[in-house]
Amino acid sequence: MPRADRASQFLPFAALKGFEEALREREKKEIKKVALTDETLDNQEHEEHEIFIMSKIINEVDVICEHKSDGSIIPLKFRFMNEDGEYDTFTVKGYRESKRKSTYTTADGIYATDSTTIFECMITVLGMKRVVRLYYDPRTNTTWRLAI
Repeated sequence: MPRADRASQFLPFAALKGFEEALREREKKEIKKVALTDETLDNQEHEEHEIFIMSKIINEVDVICEHKSDGSIIPLKFRFMNEDGEYDTFTVKGYRESKRKSTYTTADGIYATDSTTIFECMITVLGMKRVVRLYYDPRTNTTWRLAI
């Protein structure tokens, strides 16, 4: 039996009719990331949830990010291993990229250079909004660091 005829024997099973179209529609939808502005962060500080000051540095962080054609980076998700040896995973709800381009030590105690990209990322932890900082320096090493 030719291949085309073999495929036609399954045509009566139309249980998934429209599935391919629905799949294509879903692929077209783009998840929008909100770029945080100073105003957004100020509004968050005045809400009922506090935004905590970073006090802990995590050096081994896995980050899923989008690299745009213009060279910009958009962090989407990150995870790190907690004290129990389990991974904590967070989705970035919004972000703001630091515009400062000089060599300095950040408030978190991390040495940043001209090539260091710093992202202030908004995440949700146990129903509370929180801002964390992701540090990425492609010139010195390709690892990410997290200040929580």
